[in-house]
Amino acid sequence: MEADSFARALEEGGLVWAYLLAFGYGFLSSLTPCVYPTIGITVSVFGAKSVKRRRDGFFLALVFVLGIAAMYSTLGLVAGLGGMLFGSLLSHPAVVVTLVLVLVAMALAMFDLYELDVPASWKTRLAGVGLGGGYLGAFLMGLVAGVIAAPCTGPFLLGILTYIGTTGSPFLGFTFLFVYAMGLGVLFLVLGTFAVSLPKAGRWMSAVRSFLGCLLIATAGYLLAVPFPAIGEVFRAGWVYVVVAAALVAGGIAAGGLHLPLRGAGAVAALRKSIGVIAVSVGLYGLFSSLTYAEPLAWDTDLPAAERRATEERRPLLLDVTARWCSVCKEIERNVFGDPRVRRALEGTVLAKVDLSSDPDRAEGGEIAVLGRSFTLRGLPRMLLFDRQGRLVVDWNGPPPEGAAPPHDPDAFLEAFGRIGSSAAPAP
Repeated sequence: MEADSFARALEEGGLVWAYLLAFGYGFLSSLTPCVYPTIGITVSVFGAKSVKRRRDGFFLALVFVLGIAAMYSTLGLVAGLGGMLFGSLLSHPAVVVTLVLVLVAMALAMFDLYELDVPASWKTRLAGVGLGGGYLGAFLMGLVAGVIAAPCTGPFLLGILTYIGTTGSPFLGFTFLFVYAMGLGVLFLVLGTFAVSLPKAGRWMSAVRSFLGCLLIATAGYLLAVPFPAIGEVFRAGWVYVVVAAALVAGGIAAGGLHLPLRGAGAVAALRKSIGVIAVSVGLYGLFSSLTYAEPLAWDTDLPAAERRATEERRPLLLDVTARWCSVCKEIERNVFGDPRVRRALEGTVLAKVDLSSDPDRAEGGEIAVLGRSFTLRGLPRMLLFDRQGRLVVDWNGPPPEGAAPPHDPDAFLEAFGRIGSSAAPAP
């Protein structure tokens, strides 16, 4: 879900806003329970009690945070180098199911069904890496802390990595995850400089853990909708779906999905907790799905048949080259093709779609032939608009002279679409 937020941030505010969003995601991740196990280790390494001056504590903590950044930015670099392949792997059913199982396992740990944590013996040994003090020890401890904090970064980190995979940019991959890690490290910078004591755990922490568990399950549902589109059709656009989803969240909370324990409170409490968790999780997924759902256009997936129809009926042809894992493609589908004005404008146009979800190599450097011309693909989305005579009018995300930036709003699309004039005769 966060992948769509990233694409939207780039549309509306550009790179600066996207980097701010990455930093914010990192900071939110630092407030999750998975970070707490690292505190006991790290305070002994860079806390104010370990140094004589706050300035020394700050710089030691900064090196520690750079260790975290080194781990996550490397992960982003790999995602960027993988390009479309990374996104395609995330859409493969086997990979998605594996990720879903991991997220569900994390969620069950959030409900205190069991402990999903680094073994105590490992923590003791890892703490010893930095016990000698110094910047090298702090840096190595930062690498370790990034791994320990990983279970709670799932909803944020996976979304960012998915978006990076669609861009195919190693630079964006490295820098986005570096900024994300710096946000994650704010808490440690404060601890290292001022030795701030953390709030004591209590019922509020249990509720936070349960909510994060529900969010992880909702994220799992979102991931399943990529290889299994039918899941994404459960909650559609409309206030009825929004109200139903909100009612599920409210009902789940009232049933005890957040505040009741799952263990040691009796069968009735465990049953209420389970029902509440399911309701909140489904409701969270439903809210996101219904608020972002767009009724798909009547695309023809048989490109040769669409070409013949456009030629014989002398109608414009719009070709959309897309993939299920392309977050920008989803944004265009929702914000541009979901607009009533765009739908009316396209009524006399033959609509064709080529889905490269299982063919990422073709999306980067592959060829696609349409109306007697061959086009080299340089990433997604790629949309081609031809007039009634079969002439290329606009090549969104293609090279000049017909090339144009992907249309991220209806007005931009309609302005470009207007170049075909009145050639789009109403469909018979």
